[in-house]
Amino acid sequence: LMLLYFDNFDLAMNMIHIAIIIINAFGWIFEKTRRISVLLILLTIFCWTILGFFFGLGYCPLTKIHADYLYNNHQYLLPFSYIDYIFITNFELGLSTKFLSLCSIIVIFLSLYISNLKLNTLTNKMSFLIILNIITWSLIIVFNELGSTSNFNNLNIFFGIAFSFLLIKEVIIKNIKIKV
Repeated sequence: LMLLYFDNFDLAMNMIHIAIIIINAFGWIFEKTRRISVLLILLTIFCWTILGFFFGLGYCPLTKIHADYLYNNHQYLLPFSYIDYIFITNFELGLSTKFLSLCSIIVIFLSLYISNLKLNTLTNKMSFLIILNIITWSLIIVFNELGSTSNFNNLNIFFGIAFSFLLIKEVIIKNIKIKV
């Protein structure tokens, strides 16, 4: 079992990352954390897709900053996925990257669904887009590698990014109560 941190900056980055993961996965449980959960989930999906188009699917700027720091200061290579770092590297669980990525996809989209259900902002359109996102992102994970660059000739990637964009728009509209 590896140490969870090298120094104070690394520890802080780990704590921030773990807090975001916990809020993304379980923020819907408590009424006071539901809105922040929805916001963090949308930010996560935005990074995975919209920023991921430019920097690699599943991109996380926090992981990138953390990885650059660890490499520059400790010559340590952080995996592209922080979830891989926690479960495969630190806890030495015999899980595959694809399995952990599929679990992440299911958890984040189900959390978004439950948060909006409990906030009374869930619409049929949002539910449908969540289902489409789970399907397309699962296909992306199965047939591509996280971090791969976007290719609009790949229909899974094209629809994954398009459905994610539409879902983000729908959730923002319903949670900010914008009339369109």
